[in-house]
Amino acid sequence: RQFFLRIVPTPVQVEQIGAPAQVEYDQLVTLTASQYTHDYDVEPGNLTGFHFVWMCLQLSENSSAPFNLTNFVSPPASQGVNNYRGCYGNGYGIVLQGDSETAGNLTLSTYHTMPNATYLFRLFVYKGSRWDLKEMVLYVRTQKAPVFDISCVSNCNRKISSEVDLVYQVDCRQYCGQKFQPLQYLWQMYQTNVSVLRMDDLSAVSGSEGFRSASFTRRANTLPKASYYILKVTCSNFRQEGPVTREQRLIVNSPPYGGKCDVAPRNGTAMSTKFQISCWDWKEFDIELGGIRY
Repeated sequence: RQFFLRIVPTPVQVEQIGAPAQVEYDQLVTLTASQYTHDYDVEPGNLTGFHFVWMCLQLSENSSAPFNLTNFVSPPASQGVNNYRGCYGNGYGIVLQGDSETAGNLTLSTYHTMPNATYLFRLFVYKGSRWDLKEMVLYVRTQKAPVFDISCVSNCNRKISSEVDLVYQVDCRQYCGQKFQPLQYLWQMYQTNVSVLRMDDLSAVSGSEGFRSASFTRRANTLPKASYYILKVTCSNFRQEGPVTREQRLIVNSPPYGGKCDVAPRNGTAMSTKFQISCWDWKEFDIELGGIRY
């Protein structure tokens, strides 16, 4: 009796994709596959002949997207928030392919992905006619709240003058916008020594840059003298923690009032008569910040 024994190659295997389940926005993350890829017909660690194909799409697109994607996508130079598709906004597809040296692991920057979004990474590994497949889900967290201060540029005394432009600006130190949209600003002002608190209409009194940019100018002669004000700015962004508000208390000065001045004698001769000038009972607005200096 004769029989034939057919020996077939062992299936290749990708055990898993090594990566965290969640990452911060705007950081590097590496998805590892090479160390979990095996061909049991050769020595352990021998990845000669393997071809890796990484695909990426949003998890919400999985039901409608083709299973085996063929188009190649890379991060565009700029990308808005409207019609955002795939990993980078310009559609789902292949983000990396090659041998074990060039594509065994995938390193990407989440700066190019949308924050507060969940992505599906699909990996095909080929060796000749054999192949295996693994998928993993990665969540990119909401961008952290902006860290910033506000600083005075012009009219910065403890008591400000109503006759000079008031200029403030935002100094952002961290998490200052995204690839998809710059940080958004909203300046507001309201007077506190009134019976009814009401936001000022800054569109009528602000400088040319308006009240929605990093710098704000309140034009001269638009603040009432002898008043207390709150200046505040709110920073926010698309899919970012916050909004965050900073505020500055302002005191608008006024001329001294209520006093008198006199000179004695009332008449005299130049270069010989000594005149004495006296002032008294003048009052200063908000005496807590300093009295009258004669």
